Amino acid sequence: MAGRVTSSAPTTGTFSDKDGVRALTREPARVSRRRRKGMLALAVVMIGLGCLIAYSVVTSLSDRTSVIVLARDVPVGAALAGGDLATSMVSVDPGVQTIPGHQLDEVIGKIAATDLKHGTLLASSELTAQRSPAHGQQIVPVALTPSQIPARGLRPGDHVLVVTTQAQAGATASQQPEPDTPSEPSDNVAATVDQVGRADADGKVVVDLLVAAQAGPRIARQAAAGRIALLVTPRSR
Repeated sequence: MAGRVTSSAPTTGTFSDKDGVRALTREPARVSRRRRKGMLALAVVMIGLGCLIAYSVVTSLSDRTSVIVLARDVPVGAALAGGDLATSMVSVDPGVQTIPGHQLDEVIGKIAATDLKHGTLLASSELTAQRSPAHGQQIVPVALTPSQIPARGLRPGDHVLVVTTQAQAGATASQQPEPDTPSEPSDNVAATVDQVGRADADGKVVVDLLVAAQAGPRIARQAAAGRIALLVTPRSR
């Protein structure tokens, strides 16, 4: 009886439907794990960044200090009033001059040694306890017509040059220099505007000029005769 021939060739493996499902779902699981790791790393970075920002904010706040600032403009020569000043918490370089906020009451009443601008930090070098005129100076009031004043006007602290002009035509004898009086020196005089009054009905403005004491009498005589004009010069820095 002839024997049945059977094949001895090795059989190749086959996958069932369940094996296919497991193979398909295994790869998305790996991707999901990688995404979770990436999100976790991003979360760690964001937390670290938030801590750094919080530390910077806390540090900057701890470095802030109360200082005196200008609440409005104050012209040179004016006494500081309570409404002129305020306090503010700021962080400034140690090299910047400031006045601590707790000294506010001590600053009130002091004199502005220069023009003070709204919003700026107040420094002790900008203040003085002495009103003008100082020793060796005089204040000369000068009544000026609109033609004797620059169109831009004058402000306290302006540096000006007092220029002698010729006597106006039709001047009375009392306004002319006396013949036997030595002629006035022709040198122009540097002065500083101390205060500026309001214009009167005729448009004249009284300007207080701060000048050297030896020049005060001469400028007063020239002003009485209407023989001066003012030239504005640059302010010292």
